[in-house]
Amino acid sequence: MGGGVYEDSQTVGGYRRVKRKAAAVFRSSRVKRGVEKLGVAVQNSYFVNWLTSEPEPEVIVIDLRETYTIGPIIRLLDAVAPHVERMWSGSLLQRALARTATLIEELAETRVGELAKKLFEPPEPPEEKDR
Repeated sequence: MGGGVYEDSQTVGGYRRVKRKAAAVFRSSRVKRGVEKLGVAVQNSYFVNWLTSEPEPEVIVIDLRETYTIGPIIRLLDAVAPHVERMWSGSLLQRALARTATLIEELAETRVGELAKKLFEPPEPPEEKDR
């Protein structure tokens, strides 16, 4: 037998086309690029560098995974994270958020969107006067 009723369905084919297009839109969206830039900024931040730097010899290092209070939380997150990631990939919520991001980008390019950007962007900081 061929592909079967399910694979030959116009509904399934339409769904797959929409899914491919939505994934392509999200891959090239400003939201994704913004999140990637935010990730780079966080990774290059002083705080993250301070947290991940090698400790000085006189500094005591405590592995939080071995503590009674934080250890169980970290183990729970380690156990749950792969399942959540698997459920998130291709989920209806992920697709809805991708579509929402696309709509927001489209709306941001309208006159109303430009006005909203001007309304909500923070003011320029005052210039400091030399004393």
